Amino acid sequence: MHREEKLLQLQIEQNSDDRMDVYWLVNGKRIKPALLSGVPPISDLFEFLRDNYGRQSYCVMIRRKKTMILTHEVDIGVPLVHSPARDIRSDIETLRQGRRLR
Repeated sequence: MHREEKLLQLQIEQNSDDRMDVYWLVNGKRIKPALLSGVPPISDLFEFLRDNYGRQSYCVMIRRKKTMILTHEVDIGVPLVHSPARDIRSDIETLRQGRRLR
């Protein structure tokens, strides 16, 4: 089964033991902290990410209890160039460097 099909199946199943984490992906690397952490799989995940965080790349990880059952990279549209209301990557980098946010 392909990862896209597995993700769709997990979204449809709505197993109460499933928990999802979603990270931004930049150059193939996960950017922490997670955008979503420990939430049940969202049935309209792609629309939710696009509307709330923009068109870019994401890493979706789903666990069932303590077992990782899916890790999947998702590309939604083209990468976001800059949207101050929704783009916190510069804040994350500032915090990583040990500086305070303005």
